[in-house]
Amino acid sequence: MRCSASKPGTSIVGARIKRPPTAGRLITATVVFGLLEATLGLLPGYDTFLALLVPTGYASVTVTMTANSLIQLHAEPHLRGRVLSAYFLVLLGGTPVGAPLVGLVSDCYVARSPLLLGGLVSTFAAVACSTLTFRLRRQGKPGRTGDPTRANVSSTRRTFDPGCRPFRGRRRVR
Repeated sequence: MRCSASKPGTSIVGARIKRPPTAGRLITATVVFGLLEATLGLLPGYDTFLALLVPTGYASVTVTMTANSLIQLHAEPHLRGRVLSAYFLVLLGGTPVGAPLVGLVSDCYVARSPLLLGGLVSTFAAVACSTLTFRLRRQGKPGRTGDPTRANVSSTRRTFDPGCRPFRGRRRVR
């Protein structure tokens, strides 16, 4: 039921975003998501919890879509599949470790405490990434922090040639 309810929300978020994703949008959406999630952990009743659950879901979908788009746009074309598989491994592969930790936190404290903890960790991570991004831009280092359509791409970038096979093994000397 949750998946069927998330499809219209995903469509709405996708239709509202007209510009290419940026690191600033990702950081802002992550801060908003973290603050909303932490607020959910503090709410006392079901009515207020339910009312705040909708914008929290919107922020969650925005973070996920922006991160996925940024990774796809910044990856080299011939490495895009490998980069995305590593991204999804980190995104979904943390569940076997994270789920028991969330259960332990909820057993030791109040049942709403994992929401509060997760929101604070998300907000802290976004603020730390924002600080790092700001410092890199201030130093003038070229990086992957801005709009990928305006990034400086060198003309010597190697392109993928499907006819070129990588060297494997030792060469024969004749």
